[in-house]
Amino acid sequence: MSATQDKSAEEIQAEIKALEACKAYAPKHNVFGDDNHRKLDLQVEALKGEIDTTTDEFEEDYNDDEKSAILEAIDWMEGQIEELPSSGWDHFKPKPDAPTPKVSALKHQECSCRRQPCPAPKPGRKS
Repeated sequence: MSATQDKSAEEIQAEIKALEACKAYAPKHNVFGDDNHRKLDLQVEALKGEIDTTTDEFEEDYNDDEKSAILEAIDWMEGQIEELPSSGWDHFKPKPDAPTPKVSALKHQECSCRRQPCPAPKPGRKS
C-alpha cells in the first residue's frame, strides 16, 4: 500500500481496537504526569472522525502532546505515515520472561577452607 492512500474502514476499525487494547498495558500517566489513556482516547476519537482540527477549539482545548497524538492518528488514517498509531505504545508491552537456568544444572563446590560455599560456577564453565 502506498503511503498516500487513505486507510480502509476495516483498517481503521482494527487500529481503533488496537488502541483500545493499549490501555491494558500502557500506564495511566507517564513520568511527567500526562494522561496516556486520554491520548489513546483522543486517537480513537480522531480515527472515528470526531475531532475537527480546523477549529479554534482544537488549538485551545488540547495541549501539545494531545494534539500530536491526534494528528498522528489522522496522518496515519490519511496515509501520510505508515507506522500505526498503536505501535507508538508498544514499548509499554510486557516483555516475555527470559528462561532461567536450572539450578540443578549448576555444580556447586565448597571452598578449600570449607567455612563457606564457593559461589556457584557460571553456566557453561567446567568446575
